Amino acid sequence: MMSFSSICPRNEDGFSEPGYAKTVNLLSVRALDERPTLLSGAMRTATTDEHARRWFRRYWTFGVGTGAHVLVNGLIEVDGEAAERKAGAAA
Repeated sequence: MMSFSSICPRNEDGFSEPGYAKTVNLLSVRALDERPTLLSGAMRTATTDEHARRWFRRYWTFGVGTGAHVLVNGLIEVDGEAAERKAGAAA
């Protein structure tokens, strides 16, 4: 599993004011064969202190987390279908 620092290594010595969460979103596209493509996403969050970690964990677990997964999966599916249509039209 990728860590926050492996995605955004220059940020380790950056912003560290207590009470915040820092999030990085990663979207990647990779060709598998001639036409199929793998579209994937990852999100990593680091908090600046223990209080922020506890707050973000509750926020993600009981609030936004489930909806975000549904939204991101839906966006990836729609983008993938659009890319496949465009590739089919260009062939």
